Amino acid sequence: NIGNLLSTLNRYEESLKYLELAKQEINKSKDHYLKSKLYTDIGKVHHFLGLYDVALDYYNNAINESEKITDIKIKKNALNYSYACKADNFEFLNQNDSMFIYFQKAFRLNQEPFTYANIANYFIVYKKNEIDSAKYYLEIASDKLQKNKYSLFQKLVVSSKYGDFYYTKQEY
Repeated sequence: NIGNLLSTLNRYEESLKYLELAKQEINKSKDHYLKSKLYTDIGKVHHFLGLYDVALDYYNNAINESEKITDIKIKKNALNYSYACKADNFEFLNQNDSMFIYFQKAFRLNQEPFTYANIANYFIVYKKNEIDSAKYYLEIASDKLQKNKYSLFQKLVVSSKYGDFYYTKQEY
């Protein structure tokens, strides 16, 4: 959609205008998936603008809409997306325990390499005394990458977190 495209181009204010127009139309609908996706996308734009509390409200709305989806697969994907965005947002609010809780919720729904890397990053950055846990999650992520086809993005995230892991351990 145009709102997402503009957000990708760092044109956040313009993006919000289009997303708000979409919101007016989608709110007339009973399509909970579309509402969830829209609220998450609006939350992300607010997040990028540094309006983390506003973003949190939109993520909460997205989660509420996701819970109403009847198709289990679509519901899990929508919740995973909203949980991961909400977790990321908590980091900027310095609510690291909440961040971890929401990354775990996303993890329970979708155990892809990217999700393992997010959990590993928590240990790398915030629980350095438990850094071996990061290695555990990174090894599983790497194993999944080797056994299945995943996007270049997933590979990049896992590789980047491995770099962070070794940097933190000062193992260059």
